[in-house]
Order: sequence, then C-alpha cells, then structure tokens
Amino acid sequence: MRSTEDTMRSIALFAVLATAMLAHAAPGPSSCREITDDTLRLNCYDEIVDSMPRPDAGTPTGPVPSDAAKGRSDTDSAGKTATTAPALAISGETIFGKVGSTDTAVIHTLFGVPDLDFIESTIAQSRKSAEGRRVLVLTNGHIWAQLDNANLQLSVGDVVRIRRGAVGSFLLSCNATKKSMRVKRID
Repeated sequence: MRSTEDTMRSIALFAVLATAMLAHAAPGPSSCREITDDTLRLNCYDEIVDSMPRPDAGTPTGPVPSDAAKGRSDTDSAGKTATTAPALAISGETIFGKVGSTDTAVIHTLFGVPDLDFIESTIAQSRKSAEGRRVLVLTNGHIWAQLDNANLQLSVGDVVRIRRGAVGSFLLSCNATKKSMRVKRID
C-alpha cells in the first residue's frame, strides 16, 4: 500500500509533467510518451520542464510550499532525500482550452490557478486549414482552429473573446459582431 507521501510525490510529478505538456514553446512532449524506459522518459520530460520559463521572484504563481518554490531537498523519515520541483509560470490564460477537466482540476488545486470562463486576445495571424476552416494565432500565443462552418468576418488586429460552451466546447466571437464560431485550441 502506498504511503501518503508517495501519493503526494506522484501527484506533484504528474502536475509537473502536465505543466510541461502545456507549454506551447516546449519541444514535443509527445515524443517523450513513446520512450518505454522509465528513466529515459523521465529525463525527456525533465529536459522539457527545464526549458520552460521560470517566474520572476515577484510573480505570483499561486499557493506553492516555500520549499517547493525554492527547489530545496528534504529528507523523509526513512532518510531518503527528495528534491521538490521549483515553481513554474502558469496562469489561467495559459491553460485555458488546453487540457481536459481532470488535468485542469489537478492544476487548479495544486497551483491555485484560477478557472477562467473566457479570455480575450487579438488576432496576430489568420489562415485557412486544408479543410477551408480558419486557424487563428492570437497575440497571447494561443492557436485556435475553427470546428464548424460559421462565417465570421475576422481580420488580423481584431479583438476576439473565447468563452466556454456546453460540454467542454469553446466559442469564439469578435467584439464587432454577435456571431460566434466553435473552436478548439490546437497548440
């Protein structure tokens, strides 16, 4: 039977790995999944996490234990040393539309990240997919793909709002019109 400490370490490791997968600038976490050796796979994820930006000293990241925030090592009752991960830069906007409900709940709980109902950003790039649907790159770094056939007049520089829809869906609308289109985050 697993101890509470082992369970907490597993949850913390899961949170770090999930956060690594969320970083759009991180190189392919999907390639790490293909590695069958546990140690090599963990090293792959460690490299991704190490390449992620760290928050400035004054940047709030939610409730993180001080030892974890400083990356200190602790010794447990059995004399084993466990190093806790340093705090990662993560926000409600960073994960909005990115992960499933289970992952989101873990991140909200462990990092105190707010659960947003919507985000607003500006269109930096707009292109058509092979299926003729829009793919929008926003100034916040998000990339969203159109899922339906709605015809919205959108241009680079337009401010858009993406809000939660029913059953885990997302709707994008432009401030200039009341129409919306169903979208999915693809970055």
